[in-house]
Amino acid sequence: MGIYQVTQENGERWSVARAYVHPHMDNRTNLRVETLAHATRILFEGKRAVGVEYRQGNETKQLRARREVILASGAFQSPQLLMLSGVGDTTALAKHGIASVHHLPGVGQNLKDHPDFVFASRRTRRISPACRSLASRGSSKGLRNIGVSGADR
Repeated sequence: MGIYQVTQENGERWSVARAYVHPHMDNRTNLRVETLAHATRILFEGKRAVGVEYRQGNETKQLRARREVILASGAFQSPQLLMLSGVGDTTALAKHGIASVHHLPGVGQNLKDHPDFVFASRRTRRISPACRSLASRGSSKGLRNIGVSGADR
């Protein structure tokens, strides 16, 4: 048992989009959000990423970046998207008919999943002062996982 980071606000699970994208959708002219879209590959000119290709409905579309491409598709889709775009082990890519843009053998290797489960129980006594002290030193976001609530402080 231990404390670990979670993306929460006031005890409620928050997605990355809700925490970092949604607050800027109305006031950033350089931010464009496409919904119901699935990235299929990164577009390259030489070894420079210049855009992204994606499927939206039955259409394949492309977006070109003015300055930079940021890949933030998570632990599974980021390496998958890199490999589909030709970044990875050249031999492995060739077996799937993907032309190599950049030989980088580590892409998609050593991927580890971090399974998680939530175990809940009802306390019959108050939390010890030592546990309350530990909780008070950490962030209020996520500490609810060890059972500290306002009534116990």
